[in-house]
Amino acid sequence: MIYVTDVSQYAFCPYSVYLRKIRRVRVVTPQMIFGDVYHRIEERIRERERIVFDYYIKEEMDIEEITDEFYRDAKKVIKNTVLRNKRRIEGDLLDTVKKLNRLFLIKSKEKALLLKKAMETYRKKDVYEIVFPKAVTEFSISSRRLNLCGRIDRLEEIGGRYYPVEIKTGTTERYMEKDILQLSGYAILLEEKFGASVDKGFIDYVLLSKKHEIEIREDLKDNFMEIKHEVEKILEGYVPQKEKKKECEFCNLYEVCWGE
Repeated sequence: MIYVTDVSQYAFCPYSVYLRKIRRVRVVTPQMIFGDVYHRIEERIRERERIVFDYYIKEEMDIEEITDEFYRDAKKVIKNTVLRNKRRIEGDLLDTVKKLNRLFLIKSKEKALLLKKAMETYRKKDVYEIVFPKAVTEFSISSRRLNLCGRIDRLEEIGGRYYPVEIKTGTTERYMEKDILQLSGYAILLEEKFGASVDKGFIDYVLLSKKHEIEIREDLKDNFMEIKHEVEKILEGYVPQKEKKKECEFCNLYEVCWGE
């Protein structure tokens, strides 16, 4: 079965798809590990946010006090998750914890501000929907008919419909064709699964606290399927040409391609 990321990677470099899918070359970078640890932490914190709200947050609290409650719980999750993954994390564990603490302190402040405004305006049952919307992280999805599968970083429900969110843990606010292709592929799979149109997705730059809404037009979905057919040719034996570009020096497969 073809992964959505195979198609988006093809847009970046067809030869890299050949290396990963046919030659089975796999390179794990510190940034990839950090991203995975972040996803685990975010998922656990989301599971606990309503508990923190129900048991520790009172209406009379100010924004700073609410932030403290969310952040106190987040720090416990961060510490436990980093310790469970300490063999995978390169570098100083304390530095990793500090980096994650800074990131989730910002998120705790944002959540506290939203919650305080909601508590002043809405009933408690409505606060749940506004401040703690339903979301699923690391959502696996597949279609035998399309011979396509993927794992969505976060799936958010808005107005009764599901939308894909791609999480970026880099420090550059720059999305490329392959990022939009990836969202388009997830939209196709979600439409197949739920039978409802998916016309947008999101790219969340967590280190920058910026989230962009991306329109997913029908022509983008068509383009995704056309590139998917090119990936299928590689799986059937076609070897794409290796082409050196300026982007190569930033690729984690650089040494495999050009280090010989």
